[in-house]
Amino acid sequence: MSTYDSVTIDLDNGLISSAIALGFFAVLKFWNYKSSSSALLKLRNAKTISVSGLRHLLSSSTEKNQLVVVRGFVQAGPKRWFSLQPNILESSTASGKIQGVVLLTTQARSVHHVWNGPSMGCTSYLGGVSTSFTKVPSFLLAGRKGSDSSSDCVTVNLSALNYDHLPLTTIFDRLGSLNAICFPMPLPVKSLLGHAYPFGLCLREKFLPLNFAMNHPGLLEEKILPLGKEISVVGIGTSEYGNVEIKPCDELTYFLSDLTKDQMIVELAHKTNYLLLSAIFLGSLSLGAIAYALMIGSQRFEEKMQERRQVEQRRLAEERRQVEQMSQVQQPMRNDVEEGIMAIPEELLCVVCYSERRGSAFVPCGHVVCCRACAPTVIARDRKCPICRQHIHKSMKVYT
Repeated sequence: MSTYDSVTIDLDNGLISSAIALGFFAVLKFWNYKSSSSALLKLRNAKTISVSGLRHLLSSSTEKNQLVVVRGFVQAGPKRWFSLQPNILESSTASGKIQGVVLLTTQARSVHHVWNGPSMGCTSYLGGVSTSFTKVPSFLLAGRKGSDSSSDCVTVNLSALNYDHLPLTTIFDRLGSLNAICFPMPLPVKSLLGHAYPFGLCLREKFLPLNFAMNHPGLLEEKILPLGKEISVVGIGTSEYGNVEIKPCDELTYFLSDLTKDQMIVELAHKTNYLLLSAIFLGSLSLGAIAYALMIGSQRFEEKMQERRQVEQRRLAEERRQVEQMSQVQQPMRNDVEEGIMAIPEELLCVVCYSERRGSAFVPCGHVVCCRACAPTVIARDRKCPICRQHIHKSMKVYT
């Protein structure tokens, strides 16, 4: 296999792999589009209702589980004496204590290593993000801010809530350096490495002369869903024993949001259109890559077949040339033989082969009817003369 063929095969494999990858992403985008389209249809069909209207709707309707969009204010739920979980969360690092129902703390760290040994130098960076997500089991959504009437509040269940797409408020954001720690190195390791190398992993600035230092600057951020904030809740409204509760809908990405229903519909419609266009674009690229690969493959197959036909034509031409050369060589010999045959009188031709002159006489009858090549054949076959049928003892050469 030539280098051109190997490179071509590699390019074809890469093109087919790219087409398969693009097709996979197109199918994934289309699957997400179907989910987003179904969620958009459900959101459009959801009823926009107030808190008091939700109570009336669930109490008067036979269908107890309905998808609704309720706009209201966050309010702390009642404290249950048998539950160990709090009903209110309080920020721990902000200067002013803020109460809420959801608290998200993010700590981003970057670790900087510096090695300043006598014979080598090295610098590396490591990073990591740690997230702390705390929530209450449930809170109350009030129709009016500060309302404590049970008829104007519904319970929002947060048991299945994650921290994606939440209307959180940033209350604390700081870039600083964390406390340093020093880990001494054991004496056998120090003896093995020698005095030119550090005897500890030190994280404090005063240990920098030990040729090794690590600094941990970090970004600390706190977000909270505060009490009294106006939000929209999209979920399944249920009513059990007079307690109206809203639970998340698994098919919707929205549960708690700052947006109104119309704004959520517009945002989800844009996302749906984007997914559809992405699926069409990636699918078109995949089909184009497959069509191009098939076209290149068919062209290469046609080239191979053309090469085979040319090789076969060259082989046939070479065989015809060899045959013509052999015929040209044998033609003079054939002409000589024919001329020799034409020069021999018919009465002197061998009666067996009719191509050679008679040159053998049979003993004892003396008939000369065969050439020198055919006489032994006649003797070996039946030992009888072809003319008189007399027994032949032997043959003798004669010259005529």
